[in-house]
Amino acid sequence: RLFAEVLAESGNRGAAETEWRRGLAASPQAGWLRLSLARYLIAERRPREAEGELDRILADEGHPEDLIATAQAMREALRSAP
Repeated sequence: RLFAEVLAESGNRGAAETEWRRGLAASPQAGWLRLSLARYLIAERRPREAEGELDRILADEGHPEDLIATAQAMREALRSAP
């Protein structure tokens, strides 16, 4: 997650997204990684994709409560955005 975030911050967005997706392919249950990808997608103005990632987090009941609460808040913010 950190490597992908560093890549995104340095402007290497394509490589960053590749790293997020590679990480999720290796560990699909990595909720914090998925949340980080959702934040990136929101910043990239791709809200539908971000909402899909948030929905995946919320569909998995095994995640910690703070992750679920954050994903719910982000999803609600996306849905209420103009």
